[in-house]
Amino acid sequence: MKSIMKELIINKDSRNQFIKYLFVGVFTAFFELLLYAFLRKVVYLNLTLSNIIAVVIATAINFLINRGWSFKSSSNLSKSLMLYLILFF
Repeated sequence: MKSIMKELIINKDSRNQFIKYLFVGVFTAFFELLLYAFLRKVVYLNLTLSNIIAVVIATAINFLINRGWSFKSSSNLSKSLMLYLILFF
């Protein structure tokens, strides 16, 4: 744990990447909540369906933004998505 904290303090690139990662996480959490509320209150979907749709869309957005902006990954998209989903579940 100390080496991770030391890396974040010393290495500017790692620190910026971590800040972007946190920002994306907070953004997608709020997005998921707003989408869920919209689906429940405006579209009048039931609780379970609203939750499933909000989680799936927010997870996809989180993956894509983190992949492209936070980590600037150029690896195989399908392989990255499969590994992300395994980690997610």
